[in-house]
Amino acid sequence: MNPSTKNRLMKPSHLSFYLLGLFFFIEVCKVGAQINYDHFIRSGQGELQKENYLGAIKDFNTAIFSHHKGFEAFFLRGIAKFSLGDYSGATDDFTTTVDIHPLYARAYLYRGISFDQLGDYPHAIRDFNKALEIDPFNADFFLARGDTKMHLHNFT
Repeated sequence: MNPSTKNRLMKPSHLSFYLLGLFFFIEVCKVGAQINYDHFIRSGQGELQKENYLGAIKDFNTAIFSHHKGFEAFFLRGIAKFSLGDYSGATDDFTTTVDIHPLYARAYLYRGISFDQLGDYPHAIRDFNKALEIDPFNADFFLARGDTKMHLHNFT
């Protein structure tokens, strides 16, 4: 074996250190992504409180980019879109929220309210019923469903 080839090949001990280092780097990146996710969730919540909905959406987009399975970011971005009157966009985000976390009753509530705003009362009632299946004693869910039933002149 010529000297240049010998220098390019890793010894088994060097390879194990390289793999260990690579594994450590990947784990650190995962932790960093979670920290970024949490940071942008908190930042977006602050923007929501200041009624800076576009700023909130920007922060939630960044959170989603760093952790695309985080249902909170989709839910909160849906709230921001709803607040801007983008009911269709809000509905999409609430749908993603329930796809990720099917037992998150508040997502059904807000998706139902968004459907109500769009005039899609049957889908709104379906979502309110689903929210009530998950949390049967929540008065907000009954109130929202009753409000939508009034649009349909259904007083039962």
